Amino acid sequence: FRGFDYNGDGIITQVEFVNCMELLLLGTSREKVLFSFKMFDDNRNGTIEYSEFQDLMAFASEERLISDEEAARLFRQADVQDKGYITFEEFEVLSQSNCFS
Repeated sequence: FRGFDYNGDGIITQVEFVNCMELLLLGTSREKVLFSFKMFDDNRNGTIEYSEFQDLMAFASEERLISDEEAARLFRQADVQDKGYITFEEFEVLSQSNCFS
């Protein structure tokens, strides 16, 4: 929902919906990764903390796509400086590493 609601007012307008669909269908790989990053950055501070990453991975775990241990390993892999959060650049590298395929 957050990814579609650009202005954060809790309502997805027709323009916001069309913009998102256009991005998902026609956007570059980098634009799609940025869209994904913003969807998981709950507090909109420009990073993904481990708790936010856990939320992302919870869905994958429920669908049995990834174990909790594998999710923790992926976070450590992305957070190369052990800061406790992932920057967009780190998320982009992680997304290109075939870890999600």
